[in-house]
Amino acid sequence: MPKVVFFHKVDNCVGNVLHGVIRREKRAKHFHKQRTMTVLAHELHQPRRGTRLAASLNNVAASCTNIAESGRSKIHFETRQLRTLASQLSTTTPPTPTALPSVSSRAQLSFIIIKNMLDFGQSYDELVLEHCGQERRQLLHIFLNQLQDAADDSGIISARQLCALTATELLSSFFGLEPENAPKALHTLSEMLIDVAHDAGNRLIAQGLHDLTEFVEQLVKAPDGQTTATRFVSQLAEHFPAFDDRRTWRDGMEVVYLEKAQRAAFELHQALSTVLPEYCSFPDVKTLFPCCGRELPLLFRNLDVLRMPEELSQRIEAGEILPPQREETELRAAAFAAFECIRMQRPDLSGPDILHGLRQLAQHSENLLHPHKTQYTCFY
Repeated sequence: MPKVVFFHKVDNCVGNVLHGVIRREKRAKHFHKQRTMTVLAHELHQPRRGTRLAASLNNVAASCTNIAESGRSKIHFETRQLRTLASQLSTTTPPTPTALPSVSSRAQLSFIIIKNMLDFGQSYDELVLEHCGQERRQLLHIFLNQLQDAADDSGIISARQLCALTATELLSSFFGLEPENAPKALHTLSEMLIDVAHDAGNRLIAQGLHDLTEFVEQLVKAPDGQTTATRFVSQLAEHFPAFDDRRTWRDGMEVVYLEKAQRAAFELHQALSTVLPEYCSFPDVKTLFPCCGRELPLLFRNLDVLRMPEELSQRIEAGEILPPQREETELRAAAFAAFECIRMQRPDLSGPDILHGLRQLAQHSENLLHPHKTQYTCFY
């Protein structure tokens, strides 16, 4: 009897939650055919017990640490090795981020949020490079520049532009491929990107907003409006499911990551804090740790920090797809918890500073392991 996986399917227009089931063995075959927010179908979990965790930075650190230190997780981190790594991290400046389009600061604000919202599909990176000759993130940046050029008089990528995108257009304009020549997996990724873009556009329109810049301006004008990274991340995740990065673990326990929302907040502060301080200057920016996805678990594995069953390690090295369930949840939670430990030991470093330092240390590691793969997620 095949396992049945319960998920929540979200209506593309208004976000009504419907319940459905899919058989695990047929997920890959049917997933790309579901046109109603398929990418968020199993991403939006309601806890089976207790109250849904708020999308807050405090819950990110607490929930990841709770799972990593629960004694029930297959994956944990070595505290002694972690202390050694923390002492070895340098304070060199991370590389300069990708240049923004030469448009108004308000247009750049929206551009950064959309870029982070659509920055997922890391497990497709090798396939994209093989068929398109460029890295996925480079292609995303080029495509968003094209949308920016086609924007209305406001010069800002609008909600209606996001709603008007089609999978065929994405294959040709984003990936530079004719639909009939594109591999099936890139059709799937295109549909996932479209679902996220349409959902964000519809939610903005439902709020009477033209674009994401107006959304941010509305946050600041609210009675409780505060220009802090903590509030910005929370509001972004609460209003747009594609930023509400969380999983449900054993016994209904939730773990919250909010990686893309944290990365968007950090990039806004880095790029626009001086020109749009009322919206993008976050005094608590050091509380962010906007990095995980596949890279952080890989760095900690290469640096002999993460411990897991040999059988799981072999499956990852063989390129097996890990569904976004228990093992993938524990892998990311352990990496986030380890990262939080380093952050507590090195308060002088920001999240991106720590990530940059880990990358430098990993270059000298004898381990050359592969990142884990999880294809059906809109979070990394």
